[in-house]
Amino acid sequence: MNDSIESLGHLLGQDLAGWQIAYYHCLKLKHGLMGYFPAITTATVDATEPEIVGVLDKKLLRKVWQTLPKREAKIDTLLVLANTEKGIAFDLKGDVEIMPLKIFSKKEIDELLTKENPFRWSPGLIGGKEADHVSDPDFG
Repeated sequence: MNDSIESLGHLLGQDLAGWQIAYYHCLKLKHGLMGYFPAITTATVDATEPEIVGVLDKKLLRKVWQTLPKREAKIDTLLVLANTEKGIAFDLKGDVEIMPLKIFSKKEIDELLTKENPFRWSPGLIGGKEADHVSDPDFG
């Protein structure tokens, strides 16, 4: 299989050994407006652009949550086709042109936690100031 998998459509007709249907979890701000404001990296392990922090084991998100400014948030869960070896997943509700989602491993989360301020909320939501008493999302 070609290592350059740019969209879900690239998997059509391919051998899907190594792929599994799984749940993909990420933290996002809870609000009543349009827009999607997830937890993102301030820099990834390989210092590329910030990415949505998505994992297959939602318990890993507790470590991310503990580093973020406390705002009303929840865990967003998607049903995906995932390949942990490649570290990518595709939302099964998307169309064939949907782009891959990065899967962060425990090792990558732990490496990022060694950096100062490794995670932040995606910018763009006005208001929603940091709160003293915010309930933790359900990390199950």
